[in-house]
Amino acid sequence: MLNALRKSASTWVAKVLIGLLVLSFAIWGVNDFVGGINRTTIATVGDTAVSAERFDRALSIEISRLQRQIQQPVSLTQATAFGIPNQVISQLVTEAALDDVSTKLNLGVSDDKLRDDIGNNPSFRGPDGQFDRTFLQQILQSNNMTESEFVSDQRAFSERRQLAESVAGGIGVPETLLKAVHAYRSEVRTIRAITLESSDLSAIPSPSDNDLSTYFEENKSIYRAPEYRSIALIHLTLEDVMDASAVSDDDARRIYDERADSFSEPEKRRVEQLVFPSKEEADAGKALLDAGTGWEALLEQRNVTSADIDLGLVAREDMIDSAIADAVFSLSDAGISDVIEGRFGPVLTRVTDIQAAATQPFEEVAPQIKQEIARDQAIDQIFSVRDGVEDSMAGGASLTEVAAANDLTLREVAAVSQNGLDESDTIISDLPLSSELLRGVYESEVDVENPPLEGDNEFVWYEVTDVTPDRDRTIDEVPDRVRADWIRDETAEALDKLASDLSENLSSDIGFTSLAQARAKPIQTFDGITRLSGKEGLSAENIATVFESKSDAFGFFTPADPTQRFVFQLTEASVPAFFREEQTTQQIAQAARPALENELLTQYVSELQTNLGVSLNQPLLTQMLAGTADQPYQ
Repeated sequence: MLNALRKSASTWVAKVLIGLLVLSFAIWGVNDFVGGINRTTIATVGDTAVSAERFDRALSIEISRLQRQIQQPVSLTQATAFGIPNQVISQLVTEAALDDVSTKLNLGVSDDKLRDDIGNNPSFRGPDGQFDRTFLQQILQSNNMTESEFVSDQRAFSERRQLAESVAGGIGVPETLLKAVHAYRSEVRTIRAITLESSDLSAIPSPSDNDLSTYFEENKSIYRAPEYRSIALIHLTLEDVMDASAVSDDDARRIYDERADSFSEPEKRRVEQLVFPSKEEADAGKALLDAGTGWEALLEQRNVTSADIDLGLVAREDMIDSAIADAVFSLSDAGISDVIEGRFGPVLTRVTDIQAAATQPFEEVAPQIKQEIARDQAIDQIFSVRDGVEDSMAGGASLTEVAAANDLTLREVAAVSQNGLDESDTIISDLPLSSELLRGVYESEVDVENPPLEGDNEFVWYEVTDVTPDRDRTIDEVPDRVRADWIRDETAEALDKLASDLSENLSSDIGFTSLAQARAKPIQTFDGITRLSGKEGLSAENIATVFESKSDAFGFFTPADPTQRFVFQLTEASVPAFFREEQTTQQIAQAARPALENELLTQYVSELQTNLGVSLNQPLLTQMLAGTADQPYQ
């Protein structure tokens, strides 16, 4: 119903001004949230009052809407945290300001026009598509509203709409704005660039102990050891219960016989198929072959190659045309067939290789078959073992005892971070069901029994055995890492300085070309760069830097590889011609118009409120938001 009412607003003004009450009519109903309030004024704008009853109803509607969005009850305290009461007051004060001016200007709407507006509202139509008064009455009743109150609200809304349309309706989008947006979206730039790397730098001096110590202290937080947890776990998989050695030869032989086709390869032949337009031409070709002309010579006469007519190594069932298949596989040896009346015309075929049919002996595939049988049996057995583990856990057994009782392995992980790293910051790659396990481990406590994790034919039981809190590391624990980071940062700083110095000293095309030659650097050109479409090899930050540059300017940025710097020259910047009638420009204007209209109306309302004066009954507002503040809305 809410969506239906929104769709019924046919103009931008309706969408801006449609009142909270009208916006939120819904068959689910809205109850009086505060209840028992004095029916007095909560705010006044000029000579127009906003009643406490209207605020109460509007607040109730907004809280109901919020509850539907987050799908849980919301108390007044929570609604206040969301800023709902302030939003409601602001909306009602805005409406009151417009109502006050509408009254003073004697704006109005006739009863007939109002009746038509309500009757034509699709939200109040019944199954037959016609206005349904009974349906309207149900909606009003469920929202604790009388028909006269609804009509009064509709009349006020229509008057506000008249005022708003006179202020901001039909505003045009200035051409200056359209040109600016067009230039921003459409400008195309071209740069040429050379790449600087660490090899272009002088050697970075080795850091002293004091350098490393100072660097470590300045960046201590990035070396902080995270919280680690020690865990014990049992991982049950099919491999733990399957036993191929227990499968008998007789069982394997039975499967072998049942699936004999899967252990056999049919005879295959490598076939070339030459198609002729007519039977006469095919017979003539065969005659040439019989007279001693070679196959390749015949293909050359037909202007085709062996590759053009090669069907590959095919089995009989792979061939679409059964007549050709019969002829090909009736040849006793490699050779050329007689003319065959094929489905798509007469053909000659040549068989160049024959791969005999073959069957894998039972002894060769028996281990594979036994593995498959054992796996199928294990799928049933794993649930039996799982039930045994669960019974042991229910009986109070520890994980160690459970593992021993069920002939399973207990694994102990000395330390794992929430990201799955060990104390050397190396990923522990073999954690079973790692995402679920880590989440469960860090939601659990020490020595607490946790629900088992279940994957695809695997189960994990686990418990946290110890927790090591996060802490600051000493430099002695991470010396290599600190040294590598220091060198990395020093290199990056040196690259930035070199790139900055080079770009600042460049002043011409010749200078840029000379720089590239002097450093034996190839010049890359990136053309067709726009702000919105991106460019392969350049990040959004790189493109922003390019568009911050003036024409023919020089600069630098860091590309995707952080060990490189691009020194660049902006060689071209152009903006396509602006045409107001162009489709893109019209779309921009269409998108900008509502924002301009809303901004103009907002300024107008703000000025109205300043001139008319707004007073808020804060004691009454406080009273209305107290009392049942922490009770969920029903």
